[in-house]
Amino acid sequence: MPMSQMWSYMITHIESYVMTYSYIHSS
Repeated sequence: MPMSQMWSYMITHIESYVMTYSYIHSS
């Protein structure tokens, strides 16, 4: 997998990760 593709993959998934993380810590 090319590096730029890997970064775009990470960025799209980190958003859902952050949402889940903040949800867990707010409850």
